[in-house]
Amino acid sequence: MAYFSNEEIDFKIDEYEKTPMKTYFEVYSLDSNDERYIKRFSLYHGLRDDYLAKLESIFQSKFILCGKKVPTHFISYDGTEKRISIDYNDIDNCNQGDYISVMPYEPGDDNFSELLFNAFIKERLFLVLKGNLPAMQTFYLDYSQYCRIVRQREEKQLKKLYSYGLGEYMVKDAISIDNILAIGINSRFFDGDYDSTVEQVINLLKHYEINIPFLDFYLGDVLCDLRYHRKK
Repeated sequence: MAYFSNEEIDFKIDEYEKTPMKTYFEVYSLDSNDERYIKRFSLYHGLRDDYLAKLESIFQSKFILCGKKVPTHFISYDGTEKRISIDYNDIDNCNQGDYISVMPYEPGDDNFSELLFNAFIKERLFLVLKGNLPAMQTFYLDYSQYCRIVRQREEKQLKKLYSYGLGEYMVKDAISIDNILAIGINSRFFDGDYDSTVEQVINLLKHYEINIPFLDFYLGDVLCDLRYHRKK
């Protein structure tokens, strides 16, 4: 990755603030009404900490919610109380609690993008989303530069979105469950109890009757798809 001085970064930000914000599809000049592009150029959202509780809360509300709207506790279908830890500190999270972070799969020549994708997506449960969401482009900064800029946000009256995740896009407020193409897990990279997680996700899909395929992206297996296994 190229290194830029504070002065160079400030100049680039000044120029960036003058340009119109673009969505993921606008960046690549894709037709947002073309079904081929919507599925082929999909976006990914990683469910990080408390991923099973987050998935169930999505099934209950029928929305992927931004951090400030996610319930910190709720009652599960089995009667137990579930808790979700949310930290939307400006510096810790680029989305500031107001946005949902998504990213395309775009491995870079130096493998940096792929390392980020592995860390944010492949190591946990993730959602595959339609690419024509109103996902806004962010300005990439390394973490130290990002922290410096965030502290100056109000002083500089910055209006655009900034991220220390290369290739990150952001969707405001909420994403309907109708925009989820698949629930994914990667058995090679998954950081957790794979078998138990798969069993619990399938139980959630069956209880809430969610017709979204659950796939292992490493093995290429369909773990559950209620569209073809309906109860009689």
